[in-house]
Amino acid sequence: MKKNETAKLKPLKNILDDIKLIGITGGIGSGKSTVANLLIESGYKVISSDDNAKYLMNNDLQLILNIKSEFGEDFYLDGKVNTLLVASTIFKSKEKLDKLNQLVHPKVIELMLSQLEELVDYTKEMVFVESALMFESGLFVGFDYIIDVYTKKETAIERVVKRSGITEKEVLERMSMQMDIDKKKSLADFVIENNKSEEELSKSLWSTIDLIRFLPKRENFDED
Repeated sequence: MKKNETAKLKPLKNILDDIKLIGITGGIGSGKSTVANLLIESGYKVISSDDNAKYLMNNDLQLILNIKSEFGEDFYLDGKVNTLLVASTIFKSKEKLDKLNQLVHPKVIELMLSQLEELVDYTKEMVFVESALMFESGLFVGFDYIIDVYTKKETAIERVVKRSGITEKEVLERMSMQMDIDKKKSLADFVIENNKSEEELSKSLWSTIDLIRFLPKRENFDED
């Protein structure tokens, strides 16, 4: 993450006060969205960076203009992101994916900060942000703790093929554009394995939340 983007995250200290900010990440097909839904069902506030990115790409005029300028008018169809063209373009070129993320990510940070300001009055102990690119984007520097939802590669591929209707080859292409799942696992503060049932996943999640509840907030930012 660039210095100016890190600076945008510094207000988190003041916005959240004594509320812990917890990141949820994981590879494609890991089940991080399932974890987020379990938290929401229990009354926790969860911000989805991925949903925010999709929203901004379809609604932020300046971002839309920047994306069209970089990738062409065809990136949009009937006023909305042409998802088929986007997928066939960015998941086959790391350079193009990085460029798209450079355009979208600063906007995602701005929206996240705005949402956190709105949530702080309704949150008592923790607020969560789900992001597939928590480490890749450098977003993790603003968080107290990061939870990685880890799934074996074969299981993740099977889930995505079944859920999205894309081929195994396409899933592998998308996986290749993300950080290696074992590296992501090693960088996280906590790892929740999701290779069995949702009941087992839920047990692991709440054990982790119970532990985090008793941990102190972390000072994340370098003040230099």
